[in-house]
Amino acid sequence: MSAEALKIRHLSLENIRGISSRIELNFCAEKCCSIVLAGDNGSGKSSIIDSIEFLLQGRMHHVSSPGKGGSPQIRSLFTDSLPVAELELSNSEHVKRPVVLDEKGRIQFDRKAHDAFKAAPFIMRRSDIQQFWSTPDIQRQIIFFDYFVPKETGAMPESLKAQIESLEEERRELKGRREAVRRALAQHLKMELSEVPTEPKAVGSLIRDRVYNGMTDKQRRTANYKGMRLKFDKKKVDTAKEYWEIIGLINTLAKRTRAIRKSEEAPQKRSEITSILEDVSPAVTEAFKSIATNAGSVKAIRINVGKISEVSLSFQVELVNGVYTTPQAIFSEANLDLLALLIFVETTRHAFDSKDARLLILDDVLQSVDAAIRVRFLDYLLAKMSDWQLIITTHDRLWQEQVIGMFRLHSHEHILYEIVRWDPFQGPVLLNANFGIEESLRKSLSSGSVQDICSAASIVLEKIANSLSFRLPIAVTRRPEDKYTIGDLWPGIYKVIKRTEISSIADEVNKTLYLRNMIGGHYNEWAQTLSRAEASQFGDSILALYEKVFCRKCGRWIEEVRIGAQAGRRWSCRCEGTFLSRLLVGSPSITS
Repeated sequence: MSAEALKIRHLSLENIRGISSRIELNFCAEKCCSIVLAGDNGSGKSSIIDSIEFLLQGRMHHVSSPGKGGSPQIRSLFTDSLPVAELELSNSEHVKRPVVLDEKGRIQFDRKAHDAFKAAPFIMRRSDIQQFWSTPDIQRQIIFFDYFVPKETGAMPESLKAQIESLEEERRELKGRREAVRRALAQHLKMELSEVPTEPKAVGSLIRDRVYNGMTDKQRRTANYKGMRLKFDKKKVDTAKEYWEIIGLINTLAKRTRAIRKSEEAPQKRSEITSILEDVSPAVTEAFKSIATNAGSVKAIRINVGKISEVSLSFQVELVNGVYTTPQAIFSEANLDLLALLIFVETTRHAFDSKDARLLILDDVLQSVDAAIRVRFLDYLLAKMSDWQLIITTHDRLWQEQVIGMFRLHSHEHILYEIVRWDPFQGPVLLNANFGIEESLRKSLSSGSVQDICSAASIVLEKIANSLSFRLPIAVTRRPEDKYTIGDLWPGIYKVIKRTEISSIADEVNKTLYLRNMIGGHYNEWAQTLSRAEASQFGDSILALYEKVFCRKCGRWIEEVRIGAQAGRRWSCRCEGTFLSRLLVGSPSITS
């Protein structure tokens, strides 16, 4: 199988970022396909995206640990176990990146990118769009330095090799001196050698606390300025000063070595990026004019690469009347975001070659873009990248529906995963909406435990409540960030659907809802007394409700049908195969 035909088939994650327990995502229906990942902010979507980046490129671009030299914070903060991540590709290759701890307890892993996923940026985040316009023209090209993973290059010139070898030899000599002074400092401070750190931040703290009795440099200078006499142990002070000086020299040499290595990569990166950016200008202009609002006055968007400095990237907008201006002077915020996104997308398309897999991830990048613009953008994306595997995350329910609709319009095979909730010790709870969330409940009713039945029924009920809450005319008190629980949503939904022909089902769900809090949502000792008959009654009522409000044929939920400005007498799915009739006040209920 060629690299460009590679797709992600399966992903399993545990103890990584916001994922505290094991989760699995299947990327295949009849074949490997695209994914829509929906869930509230903070529910774990970005942890899944970060994990894909970690597995395929050996990094988490926007995540780092304080005081760890920029190494990514990949461990879950809610477990002591090390991360476990595995990804299966469509050629049956299993991609793993084992994580271990070194003797100092620091995370270590192989940082080499997978050969088929070296081209970038294949992940685009909201922060990327924001950074694009906040970066000055004179250095904007540097943004792409962070994204493009260096491809294999020829041998390093001998002159650079000699410089690096000389610096490394000097570092080795300094490390020998450091260990001698470290032993002396440990003896003066009456500490074990292993307790004396070598990292600058920790060394600074040790010297402040154990040599200068907790006083900072600023406090000591202030005291001296005021004429205060400070007494410290001279041997401790002299040894600490020598130790600190050696630590500084070692770090300086390390920085100089890294700079030389980067100087070898930078010209090659600049050459590659410059070539790509110069090529994408016509495609960006065409796409922008077809998608943006009020773009009729735009004749062309010109990309100027390296005109101000070696790493500059600026833009000129040519108007139909011959006037030239900048994007910031004429475009709205939504159109600026669109332009940046188009540049990233077209750069990605042009950067990929036959050795690269076709994968593009959009992590909540369209939230500030107008609804009409984002639909047209997705239409353009699916037309231009029909053979790519796309992963799109969103916390916006309307955008989720629009994405699914556009995928269906373009016959682009996809799977919808919804994160129904997240907690620190379980992580995200995922539903594969394509395969029918009711199937897990049916299986539990058939052969599962009492706990299994109530847990599966609770998840289905959460899905029903979330889906109907913005499709039916219910009353609900607004919450910060529009985050709602079953307790917020169910009363309004119950009030509406009990005035339909499924009133008896609604009553049954309402009567057994207490079981969700008793065992479905979280375990407690009262759950041990629950009988299987009670659990089955709860599960059966939820399943009956699901079948009355969701249409298997068209894959849609019932929603309010309006005739002009007036609300109709019923709610139905898209194909009208599933519907509920509204009863007039005072009319008898109809039992299903």
